[in-house]
Amino acid sequence: MLALYHNDMSLCAQKVRVGLAEKKLDWESRHLVLRAAEHQQPWYLELNRRAVVPTLIDGEKVIPESNVILEYLDEAYPNPALAPLDAYGRARMRLWTKQLDEDVHDASAAILSFGIAFRHQYLRARKNDARADTECLQA
Repeated sequence: MLALYHNDMSLCAQKVRVGLAEKKLDWESRHLVLRAAEHQQPWYLELNRRAVVPTLIDGEKVIPESNVILEYLDEAYPNPALAPLDAYGRARMRLWTKQLDEDVHDASAAILSFGIAFRHQYLRARKNDARADTECLQA
């Protein structure tokens, strides 16, 4: 049975969920609450040293990183194929995934998703910093 450690807001995890759906594979959801730092717990760090999602478990095999997971799924479960059969088609696919990682992901996930996911902590920290600044000026 496949199991996927993921979070709903992760674009990388979304890529893997789409791949699993395209391949019509059954999988167990292991949703991590990033705001609760579940991905930074020692047990998860043993699975994924970078403390990021997604991480796929296939029996005893642990596969981190979305693109690596997708390649693994396509090789371990070949039908239906995710990757084109011809070399040029696979090269275009790799360019597309590279663009997703370097452009789309960096622009949206690193800035928007991260900021939205952790906005409450940032606002609380900002309020505490403002309070400390006020107290310092009053002293």
